[in-house]
Amino acid sequence: MKKSLNTENHVSIGEASKLLNMSIDTIRYYEKIDLIPQIDRRDSGYRKLDFTDLLHLKGIAYLRQCGLSIDEIKNLFHEPASKDKVIKKALRELDKKIEALQESKRFLEEAHNELQAFEKGKQVYSYQSFSGYFLPKASDSLSLKEYLEADDLAWVIPISDTQLEVVQGQLTPSYAKGAEPFRGVLLLEKSIEFVNDSDIESEIHALIKYALETGHKIKGRVLLTVYNKSSCFTGRSLAGKLFLEIDKEGQGRADKKRL
Repeated sequence: MKKSLNTENHVSIGEASKLLNMSIDTIRYYEKIDLIPQIDRRDSGYRKLDFTDLLHLKGIAYLRQCGLSIDEIKNLFHEPASKDKVIKKALRELDKKIEALQESKRFLEEAHNELQAFEKGKQVYSYQSFSGYFLPKASDSLSLKEYLEADDLAWVIPISDTQLEVVQGQLTPSYAKGAEPFRGVLLLEKSIEFVNDSDIESEIHALIKYALETGHKIKGRVLLTVYNKSSCFTGRSLAGKLFLEIDKEGQGRADKKRL
């Protein structure tokens, strides 16, 4: 596949390596396997690359960044009939990578928000509405893998003056047999960090105290969700959120009291 130069302008393989941010060995390898046409030589035997060589190599670099293999790129260059199939496959793979990157971005944004919530003086109370179901699940039926990965894992804690009676389960948007409804309830939310049950208990009492001081009527149960992912950012054993079920009608009175 010998070719002639189209212009007198040319660079050495070392200069091409710097321009393209591509190693000299990679350029030599692409030439060796006929991925690019044979590069012209000077009288001294050293390679000299023209603009066509540089554009060819740059195109290969882009295709490699898009996830195409060496064989697929060869097919693009040497078998024009395969172009449509190869490019469509590459586009599907890129869509998967984009989706994975978007998920990673959501994870980091969530971690950033949680970090801010745990900064001193920023553990604020907020409100949210929730409609769904709580499905109780035996604690011994949950594997460690499920515990670490489940985003819908939760505990319902009836408010008690004596002890915490925790019921473990999962949140679900649709009804399942044995599920307990949380339909259209208003929840008072607070981010927390904890190591043991006493930490949770003290946070619950603080949440209840805040609700009563702001004029809320309490429904009598607390929902605990644990975000295990947060612990690697906060440096704590566990991090999560408490949701106290309150009377919707009471929120208007609470808002007036705060004004």
